[in-house]
Amino acid sequence: MKNSVIALMAVLVFAGWLAGCAEMQQSLQESAQPQKVNLNDMVGMKAAYLDSDMASRGFENVGGYNTEGTSYTTWWNTSTQQCVSAATREGRVDEILPIGKSECEKQAKKAAQPEKVNLDDMVGMKAAYLDSDMESRGFRNVGGYQSEGTAFTTWWNASTKQCVSVATRQGRVDKIESIFEGNCQ
Repeated sequence: MKNSVIALMAVLVFAGWLAGCAEMQQSLQESAQPQKVNLNDMVGMKAAYLDSDMASRGFENVGGYNTEGTSYTTWWNTSTQQCVSAATREGRVDEILPIGKSECEKQAKKAAQPEKVNLDDMVGMKAAYLDSDMESRGFRNVGGYQSEGTAFTTWWNASTKQCVSVATRQGRVDKIESIFEGNCQ
């Protein structure tokens, strides 16, 4: 009987020790998880301060867009693994909402792609200025030909990965269109 009581006490002590270990392990796991940064105090503040305040809290701007009078900016915090979207309208931060990590990754990829050079303003200009204007915008002439009174030149911009065809007729730029990248290489 005495041995049974000792064995039972040993089992209880061991069970208590195990429970304590499990509790400690859970506590360690919780403290190891990054703590989310609270951003609620930023709602309503002037949008002009958003960039500096987010940066001071460890966030990096990874992209954004505008629609219907609202600007949406996507922010990523590496240390907390937190991705949020901040909406600003009428000069104020309207809301800051958590979004999925994949959205931050998608925005970062999009931001890494350089914006295409807009060439619409060149249609109608004198063809004599075409070469210098295209070169000033980062393009280089990679070829050309003439057909039925129209001269076609092909231009490549390596930094934006743009390949365009420019048609000139009667001394003026008539048409500019994007063409398959392979035509420029």
